[in-house]
Amino acid sequence: MTTLKGVSLQAVKEYIIKWNNLYPIDLWWRRKYNVSFNSEQHRKLNFIDAFIEYQEEKTFSDYKKKSEEEKKNIEEYRMTGNYIKESEMSQEEIDRVFDTLDLSIYNKKKE
Repeated sequence: MTTLKGVSLQAVKEYIIKWNNLYPIDLWWRRKYNVSFNSEQHRKLNFIDAFIEYQEEKTFSDYKKKSEEEKKNIEEYRMTGNYIKESEMSQEEIDRVFDTLDLSIYNKKKE
């Protein structure tokens, strides 16, 4: 068994896993900035700032993904004329919605 001053390699691996599970944003930040664990730069890390930076990136990434999905949906509608995705509603749900539509307001003549 490999040891370092009485600490087994298995104990070190368990510590690494535990740390990164407890502080996933710390791992994200260290990878982003290529900072070694427990280095001087790592020890100066402010977890609040790292959390805010992570949320900022996640927010803009989520917004970009949603925007791209909306553009894709618009393009699909332009190409096919189908604005109801098959995965969103079953045929029974579509039939029920159309059966309950009140189109009488469109039959009224404007005076």
